[in-house]
Amino acid sequence: MWVKFLSIAIILSLSGCYSKEPKPVIIVVEKSFNLENINQQRLAKISANEQKTHQPANQILQKNTLKKQLAQSSSEPYKAEVVKKSSNIKQEKVITKTIHQFSNWQFPVQAQANKTFSKNHLGLSFNVQSGSPIRATRVGKIIHVSNKTKGRGQTIIIRHPFGFESGYAQTQSLQVAVNDLVDKGQIIASTNDLPFFFAMKKFETPIDPLKYLK
Repeated sequence: MWVKFLSIAIILSLSGCYSKEPKPVIIVVEKSFNLENINQQRLAKISANEQKTHQPANQILQKNTLKKQLAQSSSEPYKAEVVKKSSNIKQEKVITKTIHQFSNWQFPVQAQANKTFSKNHLGLSFNVQSGSPIRATRVGKIIHVSNKTKGRGQTIIIRHPFGFESGYAQTQSLQVAVNDLVDKGQIIASTNDLPFFFAMKKFETPIDPLKYLK
């Protein structure tokens, strides 16, 4: 009897070893410390890239606004500099015009002198058509107007800065009077039928006008 039970038990145990039922699968999980560090670094890079690519719209607007402000602030000094330069140019033109009026002299009539300065002829003579305009050679003040100058007919004398005087003889049709202020090139009279005579002095000494007229 006991022999039968033992044989049955052995048969059952052997049949379990050769059973065709599926066995459970064993999964081995790698928990290496280095692998965890590598995975964490990769995750950090991915999150940083995502943050860069997905910036909030208000941050983008703030950056654009800041760029515009910088561009405007950088252009404002240039505009101020341009305005400053233009004002300086205007001032230079005014100064140049003033220097030109006070330093340069111009011919009183549009003609060439047919008789120049000498010891016996203390001025310039011009053969010009009667009625030609006579212009002030430089800015100054009328100090003399006369119809009785001996041998010179109607004459005009202008006092200029720095001790200069200019005289205009054989004139007619006066357009100025004593104490009038005249500008360079202003018409003060016209020529008559006789040769026009022009003379200059510096501190009451006669000088050659051709050294100054341009």
